[in-house]
Amino acid sequence: MSRVFRKTPKGAEAFANKESGLSHPHRALLVLVDGKRNASQLRKFGASFGNVNGLLGELFEAKLIELDPAYIAKLTTTQAEIARESAGFSSSLAAETVIAGSSPRSQAGPVTLGGSTLPALSKAGGPVTRGGDSRESLVNPATQTKPQKRDLRELALLAEPDPVQTAESLAIESAAFLASKQFAIDFIQNSLGNSGTPLRFALERTDSLARLREVIEIATGTLRDMRGTQVATEFRRGFDSSVAQGR
Repeated sequence: MSRVFRKTPKGAEAFANKESGLSHPHRALLVLVDGKRNASQLRKFGASFGNVNGLLGELFEAKLIELDPAYIAKLTTTQAEIARESAGFSSSLAAETVIAGSSPRSQAGPVTLGGSTLPALSKAGGPVTRGGDSRESLVNPATQTKPQKRDLRELALLAEPDPVQTAESLAIESAAFLASKQFAIDFIQNSLGNSGTPLRFALERTDSLARLREVIEIATGTLRDMRGTQVATEFRRGFDSSVAQGR
């Protein structure tokens, strides 16, 4: 059974705080962690972020994500085995990373968030050893500041066309698709401003209602994390209404 993760309160806080020091790959992957997608799906959607296994391991070790309780409840193992499932997560990811042939990573320093110091994580996944102490950091090295365009490239995969269109997919000319797409873009712009740039770019790249719905799911979770449940609910209702009115 592929693991399912959700954001911890600490992870939601780090994601909402633009000064938290999260690197672009870590932030982009954290957007996708919603308690529904399993590790296999995260690797698929996050393929352009780099070493997804390593990134997940770092987020997990930093206590920004955790195994979803619903996933744990489905396990037909003893409590001891469940504990090993959680405790052995990092080591299993390390093994998978070795098999995948990961490359060396640069170091980054710790970051303080909410009065506590996050352990240091490297840029693209994997432990950084300092004085015999293996710790992780989510902050980008000061010398490796990346332009905003990297955000757009990292989330662009969310809007890549499917090889085979589903029956639900609509042509770009569809009134329902265009109306709902424009509603979502405008709502994200008004609610998140520049912070919503990656999501708006992903929305603009969609070419079917089926693909648009996938990005809407991610946008809803992002709004919930950054603006609260009420705004997220308003967004989802408005989107559903715009789809219905456009048909």
